[in-house]
Amino acid sequence: MANKTILAFTAVCLLFACKSAPSYSKVNPLTTCEVDFKCSETLHKNASLEFKMAEYANSTATIVEQQESLVVELTKDKIVEKGIQDANYREHFLIQLADPKKTVGVSAVQKFVFGKFCYCKGEAGYFEVTDFEVSYTSNGKVGRYVITYSVPNSKIQKQKIEFELR
Repeated sequence: MANKTILAFTAVCLLFACKSAPSYSKVNPLTTCEVDFKCSETLHKNASLEFKMAEYANSTATIVEQQESLVVELTKDKIVEKGIQDANYREHFLIQLADPKKTVGVSAVQKFVFGKFCYCKGEAGYFEVTDFEVSYTSNGKVGRYVITYSVPNSKIQKQKIEFELR
């Protein structure tokens, strides 16, 4: 009888001790979208980033299928009046995170690509961001990322982007 009691007690303890990993299905940007911009967000599950560096702003960033990670895609498009040439401006953030069932938090950020598209000579294109710091908090259901980043060889230094995964 004592063995069955110990076995049942152990099973109940293990059941409550196991904390399930978060399974995110939505991204919620926390960085404010400026008044004259349209912002959008997408969470790509089972995806990763492929970045190909090229000269003269011809670098490419592609989202491809992969089981072990997910990609957060955030976009800011400037709203411009029709008929105004060369006024378009767009920022595109692509952040690859490890599978939340295996890794969460600061070490989850695997790749970060920033895209800037405008009539701005020498500043347009995709850039791999290697200079960034990540802060992460979680309440078990919502994971909050704050990333401070600098884009190499550009005027974009020490900027911040924030988002939650739910």
